Amino acid sequence: MFASALQKRKAPPAQQQQQSFQQQQQQQTASSNGSQWKRTRQIAEEVDGASAAWSLSEMLSSSKAQPTPRTEPTTNAGTMTRGPAMTAPTACKWGQQKPVASARAAAGASKAVGKKPQQKGEEDQEGIVFELSAKRRVTVRKWRAAVLVDVREYYDDNGASKPGKKGISLSRDQWETLQRLSRAIDEAVELVKEDSVDEQSLADVDERVAVDSKERSIAFALSPKRRITVRFFRTAVLIDLREYYDQDGVSKPGKKGISLSKEQWRALQELRPEISDAIRQL
Repeated sequence: MFASALQKRKAPPAQQQQQSFQQQQQQQTASSNGSQWKRTRQIAEEVDGASAAWSLSEMLSSSKAQPTPRTEPTTNAGTMTRGPAMTAPTACKWGQQKPVASARAAAGASKAVGKKPQQKGEEDQEGIVFELSAKRRVTVRKWRAAVLVDVREYYDDNGASKPGKKGISLSRDQWETLQRLSRAIDEAVELVKEDSVDEQSLADVDERVAVDSKERSIAFALSPKRRITVRFFRTAVLIDLREYYDQDGVSKPGKKGISLSKEQWRALQELRPEISDAIRQL
């Protein structure tokens, strides 16, 4: 009984020790958890700080790598304002308005066949064409082995110029004779204009052909069957290039030929060097 009572007396301190030991373990666990939580928070703060520092460093390096964009000069109502820097003009892209110089250059390109040719000569399917007026042209062309100089009237056919019936084709020799007579023809134009023609007018010219004294005209032979005649018709002086035929010993003008005005004749005179060059090219 005494032992049993002694055990009962000692039992409470053992329980107290056990409770105290449990409390100590709980305190240690709580302390350990608190330390771990503080460490975790500290690590998180360090990570956040490093991430923020890295982001700031990246932003600084990116701003250094990318320079400030250059501004283009702007125009307003015909005036120009300069920005911080001027840049070189870029090429005109498709759909943008071309410079006036380019547009004018495009407008000066070679024209299609059948349209109005340039005065200094333009090649087409017929030959090299020179313009004397809106309806008179000279064409240097090759036919078989011969080079011909066509002086012809043209007409408009739905926007395309086509050769008409009025005209004549001169051989190389006939063209050279016409060039040689150019000064005498100019003198004949003035004589006919002033109505000063007589039998002795330009009689010293070998190619001078006698005509009816009643006619206000002077004629020169380009060949046995071709003539160039300066004559007065109504109120104007004409230079007539024409083929002649013989009828009972008398030369008569044929249908092959063309009449030029004084302005067209002057244009032909100005184009003589270019026409001669075209003959040599063919």
